Amino acid sequence: MISLAVIVVLLLVVLPWLLSPVVKSAVNRRLAALPDYRGEVGSVRIALWRLTVDIDDFVLTNRNAALNADGPLVKVGHASMTLLPGRLIRGRLAGRGEVSDI
Repeated sequence: MISLAVIVVLLLVVLPWLLSPVVKSAVNRRLAALPDYRGEVGSVRIALWRLTVDIDDFVLTNRNAALNADGPLVKVGHASMTLLPGRLIRGRLAGRGEVSDI
């Protein structure tokens, strides 16, 4: 019989590994649906044990190429958000974020 510890480890390791590409695809679909802008993220990593989401290589440009002469509107090398578990338990989304390589 599989022990509870093995199940927990599988959930904390395998589930984020499976979810990361799904979340990346969902984020990129939402960014592609923006009417006046084009956006893309390079990668999304989820760490359930830390309640952290990391996003790498986020770029947002205007769909009008003439307005992109100076480069993209936003270009972020890395962004990270850590959720606060106490707030999640009460049904609220709150956390701390960090953005680098702007």
